[in-house]
Amino acid sequence: MAGCSGDKAYIWSYGDHRMLKDTLTGHEKPIYTCKFITGTKLATGSADRLIKVWDLQSRQCNFLNKIKKKFLNDFFCFPRYKNFIRWIEMS
Repeated sequence: MAGCSGDKAYIWSYGDHRMLKDTLTGHEKPIYTCKFITGTKLATGSADRLIKVWDLQSRQCNFLNKIKKKFLNDFFCFPRYKNFIRWIEMS
């Protein structure tokens, strides 16, 4: 399970004993959305206009995309396709 607060994304174990497993940092502004792409990859979208894809095993960002508009509202993940993220931009 993942959630975000401020400029950090939090990864929690899921089950009877929910525990904080990891914290990912790297955005300069608040994160608005985060979604699992696969069991080992998490995508985050932030007010810094960046979409980052994190490898949860290495804890590193391995994909970065800066959007053109001022505000990122949400994005959708399609892990089977080469261009697997589509986003909604608000001006």
